[in-house]
Amino acid sequence: MEFSPSEEQVYVRQVASQILQDQFSDEALVAFEASGEPMHAEAWHHLAEAGLLGLNLPERLGGMNLGLMELLVLVEETGRAVAPVPVASTLVLGALPIVEFGSESQRSLFLTGVAEGTRLLTAALTDAGASEPYAVATTARVDGDGWVLDGVKQAVPALLSANYVIVPAQTRDGLRCFVVSTSQGGVNVTLQRLMNDELAGQLTLEAVHVSDEARLDGLTVEWLVDRALLAQAAEILGMGRAALALTASYTGTRRQFGTPIG
Repeated sequence: MEFSPSEEQVYVRQVASQILQDQFSDEALVAFEASGEPMHAEAWHHLAEAGLLGLNLPERLGGMNLGLMELLVLVEETGRAVAPVPVASTLVLGALPIVEFGSESQRSLFLTGVAEGTRLLTAALTDAGASEPYAVATTARVDGDGWVLDGVKQAVPALLSANYVIVPAQTRDGLRCFVVSTSQGGVNVTLQRLMNDELAGQLTLEAVHVSDEARLDGLTVEWLVDRALLAQAAEILGMGRAALALTASYTGTRRQFGTPIG
């Protein structure tokens, strides 16, 4: 079995590392945190220019048509740089399920602009008051040739910047997933600051009307959660590697009582 990275994975790591490590020194991260901005727009622009925001998109939408492993390499590099850019939310939670389960018209409708960095996506996986993502209280009922959604989702990553959000909801036929514009009527987005000081959002849906084109057939909460956990693990792996490198550097230079500690 071959475990060495592919040429595409090596390329993604090299380009992402160069962009993000150049952009996010310790001083730059401190300055960004003080700014109160939800994401680093300049770094996002550089990732788009390098083609990294289209890794898993079809070529006709400006993408490279690559897969999940290449996405996870990119997510790992954002973790290593502690980069405040919504790569995991836009590409893994948002674009990936639309590529996998969306029709050609849905891909064009929701993914146009993602590769260029002008459209951001996310997914709302936790209902208000729920302890885990499978306890979905948000509802969707048929209304003519469309649907009406009601509910509250919490701790939605990158919601403050997102144009579209994937929303799991209970229907009379079971759980289904819908793509909802954050700018349409009945949608309210409010800031939430998580315990790790990360900015997220609360998504409130009050009689939100969407067309049947917003429904992603076949997409399940289980599928979304599995990819979300993989992305989280990749990000933590990147952070762990950065922490290990910092520790090794420190122990190689630190002196205690006149003696090197490492």
